[in-house]
Amino acid sequence: MSPLALVPNGVWAVRLRRASSELATKPYLSRLQRRRIRLTCLKPPAITALALAVLILVAALPQAALATPGTWSQPIGDMGMGRTGHTATLLPGDPAVSSKVLVVGGGNSESTFSDALLFGPANSDTWRYTGFMSDARAGHTATLLPSGKVLVAGGGNQNYFNLYSAETYDPATEKWSSTGDLKTARSGHSATLLPRGGADSPYLPFVVHASAELYDPAAGTWSYTGPMKAKRIKHTATLLPNGKVLVAGGDDGSGSASGVYASAELYDPAAGTWSYTGPMNAIREFHTATLLPYGKVLVAGGSYIFPISSAELYDPATGTWSYTGPMNAKRHRHTATLLADSRVLVAAGYGGNAYPYGYLGTADLYEPEPPPRVKLPALLAFFPFEGDARDASGNGRHGTVPGFGPYLVPGYQGQAYFFNGTTDYIIVPLDINPGKYPRLTMGGWAKKAASSSSIQPLLTHDDGWYDRQVGLDTRGGGVGWSAFCGPTGQVLGAAPAIQDKWTFVVVVYDQIAQTVKLQVDDMVLTKTGVTLGPGDSALYIACAPMFQTYFRGALDNVFVFGDALTDRQLAYIRSGGAEAIMTAVPKANPAILYLLLMD
Repeated sequence: MSPLALVPNGVWAVRLRRASSELATKPYLSRLQRRRIRLTCLKPPAITALALAVLILVAALPQAALATPGTWSQPIGDMGMGRTGHTATLLPGDPAVSSKVLVVGGGNSESTFSDALLFGPANSDTWRYTGFMSDARAGHTATLLPSGKVLVAGGGNQNYFNLYSAETYDPATEKWSSTGDLKTARSGHSATLLPRGGADSPYLPFVVHASAELYDPAAGTWSYTGPMKAKRIKHTATLLPNGKVLVAGGDDGSGSASGVYASAELYDPAAGTWSYTGPMNAIREFHTATLLPYGKVLVAGGSYIFPISSAELYDPATGTWSYTGPMNAKRHRHTATLLADSRVLVAAGYGGNAYPYGYLGTADLYEPEPPPRVKLPALLAFFPFEGDARDASGNGRHGTVPGFGPYLVPGYQGQAYFFNGTTDYIIVPLDINPGKYPRLTMGGWAKKAASSSSIQPLLTHDDGWYDRQVGLDTRGGGVGWSAFCGPTGQVLGAAPAIQDKWTFVVVVYDQIAQTVKLQVDDMVLTKTGVTLGPGDSALYIACAPMFQTYFRGALDNVFVFGDALTDRQLAYIRSGGAEAIMTAVPKANPAILYLLLMD
């Protein structure tokens, strides 16, 4: 939704780092206290009741509650038992009311745990127990799969033996079930969900390897891929927006301080090979790494001889690292989870602020710096779905809703449209043919609902020749988010589609460079040598009329740009939402005053 949607012309308005115009709604009040707020004059003019209400709301906020970007806070309760070697996974759900963090296993000097806890939802900030695993484990990995289940693999048990076993957690039933064993028993490894549905799970402590394995969720089996440049454990692995995996820090398993790394390397899934990138500023192991919404990676804590509190940011564009604010407590073997509101939750671990150190049951919250403003190209159409299908770009390309059409639901920001998967769609009077716009970017935020249909278009003008289209499909290497990229049935995909999770989905077409790029949250798929023909002269949202295929789920902040957006521009939009998109809308010229002189 547009942050300007509820703000009349000629008033002062509160604008947030991530756009939101539900300023006066109840769920938003608590989140306002966590954000850096700035006042912006939109146009000079008349103060309205809404403007007055917003100004009074902001004035009443306790100043101590406003988080400073680049800093940490401790506003939440303890987990109970102090622990290290656990995992934390953000589960699918509405970011405002139902998303939770699953914390699994770990241990302390007395025991290794098989329990699991849930933190959240966001409006409660509390902990509670959920189901128990079959095996107690610490130093394992936990990966959210496209099905919405969580895969837990490996780890070590109470007797210091590494585990082959793996099991999955179902958030719907809060129950665990066993799946296929690893090829190698491991602990202190990492796991990264790749675009084609695998979990890259390299490395093993005690007997250290540079090996890496790929997990096939459909078959429940594992296979080897290319080895790293350096054998390492206690490192991190992070999927970058360009599709590569960043591995940072860790140690060589020698048990010596000289074996701890500051080095980092990149894995290319397409080639199955590794290469070095810039080293971190600090030598560290047992740290965490979190991909932030605007593309940088936050590395926090860890240890080098003793626990440390420092944090730093990796910039994939330059391959370099820079320091950010330190945590409130020195800690290692903790977890870090990106929350729906862009903050990072760091929980538990081992450390403290003074020797002797101990097992921590505390947590820190990181407020990231807002991304710098990025210039965007011409915006052709923008649909925030704030009560209707009007085009907020100023170009007048308002959508037509045949029949009863979709209905309003809570959105990624404000309101969204829910499409029923059988009759709901929107027609937009916008010709996106390559002859008119050789370069084009279109996308938005989608939340897939349960459906028996495997082909579900989000945005399309396809008239039968695999023209420009993005949506759910089976013809790109599996069921998932896909994009059409050729007149003879070429489909680029498939990026995992997780049910009931707001997902950033965008496709970039460049007819001149003959490329197609599909981005789904952090995953990026590309295809070269692509030339597309003409399609329909109208754009359809949530339906391909010729084939009577429909999308079932919710859509918000749908946008179309008349150019091929860069990775930096896409990161800016993903981080800033509607507010970022609206920076592409030209501002009205100030009125010109004429002085009439009369004799």
